[in-house]
Amino acid sequence: MQPLVSVVIRSLNEDRHLEELLVSIRDQSTPDFGVEVVLVDSGSTDSTLSIAEEYGCRITHIEKSEFTFGRALNVGCEFAQGDTLVFVSGHCMPCDENWLAGLQDALSRGCAYVYGRQVARDTTKFSENQIFKKYFPAESRIPQVGFFCNNANAAIQREFWERYRFNEELSGCEDMYLARALIEDGHSIGYCAESPVYHIHDEPWRSVLNRYEREAIALRKIMPEVHVSKYDLVSFVTVGILKDFRAAANQGVFWREAKSIVAFRFAQYYGAYKGHGLHRQISQEAKTRYFYPRVSNMNVSHRYRDLMEKAEAAGPKKSEQWPGLQQANEYSDRKGNMNYVLVTGSNGGIGTAIVEVLADKGFAVIGSDVGPDVNGLESYVECSLSELVDYSSVREKFAGDVLALIGENRLAALVNNAAVLTTASASELKLDDLRKTMNVNVIAAFALAQDFLSALKKAKGTVVNIGSIHAKLTKPAFISYATSKAALRGLTQSLAVDCGEDIRVNMIEPAAIATPMLLEGFVDNPKALEGLEKYHPVGRLGLPVEVAELVAYLVSDASSFMTGSVIEFNGGIGSRLHDPV
Repeated sequence: MQPLVSVVIRSLNEDRHLEELLVSIRDQSTPDFGVEVVLVDSGSTDSTLSIAEEYGCRITHIEKSEFTFGRALNVGCEFAQGDTLVFVSGHCMPCDENWLAGLQDALSRGCAYVYGRQVARDTTKFSENQIFKKYFPAESRIPQVGFFCNNANAAIQREFWERYRFNEELSGCEDMYLARALIEDGHSIGYCAESPVYHIHDEPWRSVLNRYEREAIALRKIMPEVHVSKYDLVSFVTVGILKDFRAAANQGVFWREAKSIVAFRFAQYYGAYKGHGLHRQISQEAKTRYFYPRVSNMNVSHRYRDLMEKAEAAGPKKSEQWPGLQQANEYSDRKGNMNYVLVTGSNGGIGTAIVEVLADKGFAVIGSDVGPDVNGLESYVECSLSELVDYSSVREKFAGDVLALIGENRLAALVNNAAVLTTASASELKLDDLRKTMNVNVIAAFALAQDFLSALKKAKGTVVNIGSIHAKLTKPAFISYATSKAALRGLTQSLAVDCGEDIRVNMIEPAAIATPMLLEGFVDNPKALEGLEKYHPVGRLGLPVEVAELVAYLVSDASSFMTGSVIEFNGGIGSRLHDPV
């Protein structure tokens, strides 16, 4: 009697692709074993069940209220009769007639549990195709190292399922949970590239976010050492978008795919960030391995992640704040008001650090940037500063939206952090690029200070401008950026004089800061990063959290004697003579 293979399919309204899947299973080459198809349905209201009946599937049911991925699989495995249990998603299609035979062969080579390759089809989103390429390469690994596994295309020997079963409490990643248990007990997991399926995810962006959020919640139980912080969110999104942009450009599809890339990577990592929560221990190695998109060597940034964690751990807690800041907050509490701070460029590396540090110190933060908020802020106003300068209606709406959020509370500070950087030599620099740089980096900073002048005066507030070492020391091709930062220095000092005792205005001029975008530029050239580090007398780059702590100091009453000050935050590089002799 031939051995029996049971193909288990979980379904909920899968009629769009189910018939194609069942035809493909029917057409498999299976001379050495028989095949049955088991459908575990959780309440389909379309034609899923009639299609399954037409193709001779054995059907069992599970209530929607009882559904988890693990429970549905366990119900299907109990109902199945085969000694080999194969799992395939209802929206996956085997690529050829040898799919089942390949999985069966992989199990026969000493593996308890195997999973097959997943590839894109014509409707697959570009970034998801990049993920498929990362996790499902063209070469098999039998056995593999590690417990990564995916039940969209997998097979397990019944005896091992009966012994371990799928976790029915997890919101996802039940495959990895079981695989980890097998590995810990000395069994093997295999990856079979010779059994590919087309994996079709035709879903709206909200569903993409929900999928990754669900998987991240499950992964917390499987890998409790993994956590995605706000900094990681910005870092991962930035790296993912840049890598995908590069790949799309190489394939000649950049303009067609650019919008999709940004949307997918944001949904992916914001979902992961939401799913992991905010207050768990961080393991950088594990985060990088499981969340960085197709980056094989991110060692260049590990040193700065460690330094950031140490800096955050050593920073002042709410109970240890500077006396001036503590008094200011207590005064606000007695009056029943809150101290608001508006931070532009809040989605970037330095911006994210600023909003986190200020929030930790008791301020109500209003973030603003050109795209959707990535920091989970309660108050956020999306705005292009370039458009704010060009269009009075945009400027008026932005000011109105911010003031509406503040209400009767106090605008304690404006932090002009947003900036654009265009590099070009004197012969190549376009006037439009110079104009845009000046608009965002200087004119917008003045416009915002002017628009919120009354609110800042009322609160005896502060303006903090984030400048750059390029205001004094620059290099070739930085004409527009250096000019704008020098102008911002002048604006800072003139505003301080003009506003007098009503509003304090100060500026920070950082040198190289270890933001995700800067570190991404050194992924393939760690020696260049080492050279940049050594050029700083302190032997390293600055940290976003260090800039943020300085901002918090300037915002606080502890710095009440400071106005018109320009703080050179450059690790000593501004004092170094670069003499080629």
